[in-house]
Amino acid sequence: SAPAKPQPGAVLKLDSINVNLADNHYLKIGLALQTTTKASADIDGSRALDIAISELSGQKMQHLAVPAKREKAKSALVKQVSQAYDGEIMDVYFTEFVMQ
Repeated sequence: SAPAKPQPGAVLKLDSINVNLADNHYLKIGLALQTTTKASADIDGSRALDIAISELSGQKMQHLAVPAKREKAKSALVKQVSQAYDGEIMDVYFTEFVMQ
């Protein structure tokens, strides 16, 4: 049989951060992590923020302004965060996404 689909647990909201984009632009991004019911109660969001910085730094503002391309970047972020937290995180939500 197929492995059981993870059940959503608590949502952990992280503080917003600024990420440097290409061509002297920046992104202010807020993240919330959707944990699973198997997640420990004391998850540290630092790894998720570090992954977000690595994934989004240096990208072009015009690229992230296109909804389909932003969704693709988010999917890659969710995959990396989920792997980094050994499946304790099942989704990542953008609570803030402001580019300048």
